[in-house]
Amino acid sequence: MTQTSRIDARIRSLALASDCAQLGARVRTIQHLSGVHPSEIVRLLFSKRHPPPCGRPPDTREWYHRTSLSERIEASVIAVNFMRQRIRGFAGAESLVDAYRCYRTLFGARYHISFDRAFDLASHTAGLWIARAQCFHIASCARCGCDFLDALGASRSCDRNCPFCAQLQRHSRPRSLLAVAPAPRQQAGVGGN
Repeated sequence: MTQTSRIDARIRSLALASDCAQLGARVRTIQHLSGVHPSEIVRLLFSKRHPPPCGRPPDTREWYHRTSLSERIEASVIAVNFMRQRIRGFAGAESLVDAYRCYRTLFGARYHISFDRAFDLASHTAGLWIARAQCFHIASCARCGCDFLDALGASRSCDRNCPFCAQLQRHSRPRSLLAVAPAPRQQAGVGGN
């Protein structure tokens, strides 16, 4: 590796670390995604006035099955967009940052899922970073046509698993809901949007 390519790689790592910090990531999450050492992350990206977020890391495997329907919909939006980016050949970290930014744009101030939760969700959907294996996958609903996040090995009944169908049945507001619902994948296996 030449000096120039090492410098370019370092610049990309620091830029990624900065993007993650701006999206509210904890130091450990930034380290996993960027490879930058934690002390350097704290020194470069945080200060006494703006300390790093702290707290217990989320565990999506338990959370997803207990959370609200609206948060399962939000998790589906993040996971589907993340996996579509991966299918297109983008690296995991960049795919996650892009998917999370898209999610925040779609939901605006109404979003509920933190960047750390999205990181944990993406990890367990793709089997990357902190996950030893996949716990989730992206399923397509035969009824409404949306892609959604589902537990591996779950029953394939759309009525039971598709959060978009469940929300439509509860509230009968298809236009506002389907505006954020991920459209089904195209036949070639590449994401639609």
